[in-house]
Amino acid sequence: MAILPTGLGKTIIALLAAAVTLNRDPKAKILFMAPTKPLVKQHHELFTKALTLPKNSLIVLTGEIRPGKRAELWKTQIIFATPHTVLNDTERKLTNPNNFSLIVFDEAHRISGNYPYVKIAKRVTNPATRILALTASPRDVANIDEIIRLLKIDHVEARLKQDKELKKYAKILKIEWKWIQLGEDYLKTRKLIEKFIDEKLKEVSQYIEADLEPPPTMTKILSAKKLITHLLKETQDENEEIKLLYAMSKLNSAIRLMKALEILDSQGYPTLFTYIQKQLDKLEGKGLTTKESKQLYQQLLQILETINPKKEHPKTQALLEILEELKNQEKDWKCLIFTNYRNTAKYLTQKLSQKGYKAAKLIGHAKQREQIEKIRLLRQGIINILVATQVGEEGLDIPKCNLVIFYDNVPSAVRKIQRLGRTARSHHGKAVILVAKNTIDEVYYWKAVTKLAKIKKTLEKLSKMKSIREESLLKYMTT
Repeated sequence: MAILPTGLGKTIIALLAAAVTLNRDPKAKILFMAPTKPLVKQHHELFTKALTLPKNSLIVLTGEIRPGKRAELWKTQIIFATPHTVLNDTERKLTNPNNFSLIVFDEAHRISGNYPYVKIAKRVTNPATRILALTASPRDVANIDEIIRLLKIDHVEARLKQDKELKKYAKILKIEWKWIQLGEDYLKTRKLIEKFIDEKLKEVSQYIEADLEPPPTMTKILSAKKLITHLLKETQDENEEIKLLYAMSKLNSAIRLMKALEILDSQGYPTLFTYIQKQLDKLEGKGLTTKESKQLYQQLLQILETINPKKEHPKTQALLEILEELKNQEKDWKCLIFTNYRNTAKYLTQKLSQKGYKAAKLIGHAKQREQIEKIRLLRQGIINILVATQVGEEGLDIPKCNLVIFYDNVPSAVRKIQRLGRTARSHHGKAVILVAKNTIDEVYYWKAVTKLAKIKKTLEKLSKMKSIREESLLKYMTT
């Protein structure tokens, strides 16, 4: 397993491993997996250019290709695919991971829970199949241990930017923070949502003993849900069961309202308006058959009355100012803007286009060709700005990406590392993080900071340790 900072050669290590494998056995089959279609395509392009093999010896396999044709394509020597495609075709018996001489698990930190990597790893039983795991951002020691255990890893190399082997290659990443203050209208809506959440949690407290005191947090609510689920399994009393189910309905409503609060804090009125309209439609579709659903419906309507869907979040103006400064300072520039929400990505792309910027959005669930085309437009400078959701966070290599902007924050240190890793790759780069003060957005920011500090400590320890086997990674690949 190779643990390296973003932009410092993990894919090249995989390329070298593939070259060594083919040198030993020119007929060896290789499987390279990555979490997203754009990333799979990117790896395919690099290998096609670097390896002296016929182009038809390397292919990208996706679920968009009909199963009958995929069965034949699995005979290709080097295959690039998402783990979802690999797992589906393995279960359909279109392929067998044990037939490959080398399997690469890119973004290996995803090996956890029900992610397809886990099931694929368990199916690899051939001792002759070599495994290479790549990551820039393991979540913690437990995550590293899980990767080692599931993939039967017997050799780990970890390096930091400040390590002597990498220091001269690492580019400077400058990080700035902009703290955004919400206006009075936003604060008014915020207080109303918090009031409704507190009312629901107060009712729940009548039925269970749980920490549901203000301020409300998703952690408290999910902990209470877990407790109720346990109590429902244990109880034999029908009246007790009715009370617990009522409390559960209150918690489910509180979760919807917490989501509304998060959207208000980090995205603003336009995205919140869309979210509430969807929730109202869902409630109407199911029928307002319970006391709780009727109450939630009325509360959402009250929130809607305080919203001006055309009123921008203060972050939007801050974003425009940052881009204006970049445009005035740099002649040839590229920028990636990250947001958690597709509606926000759509809104920002339209806003930037109206302001004269060449912008496009990159979102999950879009067709592969569309995603790849958007990345190509940015790479070639046809557009300057790509507004991306999570699909753009992992692994994408955008040459000369001057700036990354966090329009919102994520509580995950892994995602923060991945976002930051989209700049300062081949050139020095800059990241600007927008944070709405005294909101859930700020809570998420500090959670990621705390988790990131723990990851750095773990990696520092790993980088100082000798590898599990004494030889270096390079020697390991060339023996």
